[in-house]
Amino acid sequence: MIRSKKAVHGDEQAMLRVVHFFQPIIHSNALRPCIDEQGNYTFYVDRFVKGHIENGLLRANWDYQKYRNK
Repeated sequence: MIRSKKAVHGDEQAMLRVVHFFQPIIHSNALRPCIDEQGNYTFYVDRFVKGHIENGLLRANWDYQKYRNK
């Protein structure tokens, strides 16, 4: 069974692999602008937003499992 199917069936390792696969997209969506003391414009990863996106991805998988098992 391919990994995404294992993730849909509730395999925790497969679900973590799916989250790991989407890390570049999650990372880019969690970037926030910041201006430091010298006036340099940089970006940082907002850990709260990153965690919220990851949890949303996992929650969507669990909701799909419930829907699928009905």
